[in-house]
Amino acid sequence: MHRDFTNTGEPESFHYLLPIDSDDVLGMIFGEQGYAYPEFWRKSFLRNGPEGFYIWFDPSHEEQLTEDEAIAADLLNKLRAFKESGSADPDAVRRLLEELDETRKKDDK
Repeated sequence: MHRDFTNTGEPESFHYLLPIDSDDVLGMIFGEQGYAYPEFWRKSFLRNGPEGFYIWFDPSHEEQLTEDEAIAADLLNKLRAFKESGSADPDAVRRLLEELDETRKKDDK
């Protein structure tokens, strides 16, 4: 159940078709394989909305968003530490910029 308060606030129901393969279903039925959220929900799956028809939903952007937030927090911490140090000489600024570049390069890999 979902309420879209940006629109009318009326409750909306969504139904999800589990993103699992038929072999996985058999493994779960016979107890040979577990099922855990969110590990099994990282690939595209079908869901419907208030209109009643099913559409493909790709959750991969959620994982990227989490990674981006972690990078942003790391950069913010480095900038805060630089500001709190109070040292704005050219060498300190150069070191900060190199650290920021290294963080960006490390996360691009």
